[in-house]
Amino acid sequence: MGRIRTTLDKPTRTQAVTEAIRRLIVDGDLAPGSRLQGQMLADRLAVSRTPVHESLKALADEGLVCYEPHCGFTVRSLDASEVEHAFDTRMVLEGHAARTVAVKGLDDATVGLVERNFARCEEVLHGNKWNDELQDEWFRLNWQFHDAILARAANPFLTRTVVQLRHIPRIYDQTHRVHDRAELAKLYRREQSQKALAHHKAVFEALLNRQPERAEFLLRDHIFINRDEMIGNFTTTRR
Repeated sequence: MGRIRTTLDKPTRTQAVTEAIRRLIVDGDLAPGSRLQGQMLADRLAVSRTPVHESLKALADEGLVCYEPHCGFTVRSLDASEVEHAFDTRMVLEGHAARTVAVKGLDDATVGLVERNFARCEEVLHGNKWNDELQDEWFRLNWQFHDAILARAANPFLTRTVVQLRHIPRIYDQTHRVHDRAELAKLYRREQSQKALAHHKAVFEALLNRQPERAEFLLRDHIFINRDEMIGNFTTTRR
């Protein structure tokens, strides 16, 4: 099996196109049920149809889009149960990754990466400003922390599955999460992100101290809390 790429890697051209299309889906520019026409996407992203076609196949493997013969690709619609299952699977897999890393021990490169990650997270989440750009940066920093654990665990099968699963709640969140007051919503998301950073730090401390059971529990609990918040948001907006 080839090496699985994560946010720690510089993307190839096709991967960059895949991320761009994924972003259009996550941001709601391409709504569930929308038909994804290759030429339209190629024109929109100023690329050829070849990387677009390869990207759509990759997104179909992730479960974000569907493919039907004679109909082509469409953005997939998700429900709460699918999101819950995605989170539950991530809890098991990422918890196992944390346990593996705690047993193996952290190397200097990973420690340095995480410490730089935390320093920037503090600036982003506890600074005087909070806007869409900083929120996007937090999303990247969040995944970078999780990816650092996956990379150190060095299990390509586990990493492949986690990378695919993590996109499902994001499209679900943007599609179903409804906020009547945008500014309060941003503040809420910032507060939740600050709590998530505290969880990351607790996991990191357990990894440094080589506490497998504690590291696994903390990371699983972190994902469990995110899952319940996501499902709660869905339940509220569907009433």
